[in-house]
Amino acid sequence: MNSELETIDAFVDGERVDGEAIKRALADPEGRAYLVDAWLLREAIQEDQTRVSHAATLPVAQSAKPAQRWLVAAAITGSLLGGYATGRITGPEVPSAVTAPATTVVAQPGPAFPVPAATRVIQLEFHVPNATGGN
Repeated sequence: MNSELETIDAFVDGERVDGEAIKRALADPEGRAYLVDAWLLREAIQEDQTRVSHAATLPVAQSAKPAQRWLVAAAITGSLLGGYATGRITGPEVPSAVTAPATTVVAQPGPAFPVPAATRVIQLEFHVPNATGGN
């Protein structure tokens, strides 16, 4: 790319250019044609950017946010209710205050689980020292 076309590009982009350099660039018919093309291209790009920014601020895009909020709230509520229901169905039963207390049942080993006879018995004795300091 030659320096005259670069000067025209800078001029179209709004940069500061030397007055004599732009005059020389526009004296050539190719330079004038390039100025028109560059200007039209810049204008088309600005129109596209304006359309995109306008489309992003349409009320339709803003109305989608409350719908998303409702969907999130419904999903959270559904998962909480589903977890509660699952816990109620599969969780341990908690005795209420009206029911009788549970009795402890010690299972004696039966023939399915034979326990060998004890070979040694260890007896532990705990001595609590009395208040006078003696044993």
